[in-house]
Amino acid sequence: MSEKKILIIDDARDLAHAITVRLKSEGFRIEVAYDAIQGLAAAVSSPPDLIVLDLRLPGGSGYDILEKLKMMPRPATCPSWSLRPAARLEPLRRCIWAPPRT
Repeated sequence: MSEKKILIIDDARDLAHAITVRLKSEGFRIEVAYDAIQGLAAAVSSPPDLIVLDLRLPGGSGYDILEKLKMMPRPATCPSWSLRPAARLEPLRRCIWAPPRT
């Protein structure tokens, strides 16, 4: 079985590093991006099996990333998990459960 790839998108480098170390020790392949622009590019160029993201990022937000991924011609269909509690649940629900635009 091939390693599952996890994309971590967080501008808190210490936190991203700690998560990376832990997940690598469990056998996952990890890619890290430190802002919304890098994160979106990484998710599109090499879709991961899971995205772990912060909702507040330089260059955009986790909400922006999820919305843009849904709008792609072939949307990334991987689960996403937020590192921080979502204060604005409605936009997050819209990102996750709304049908992709065609």
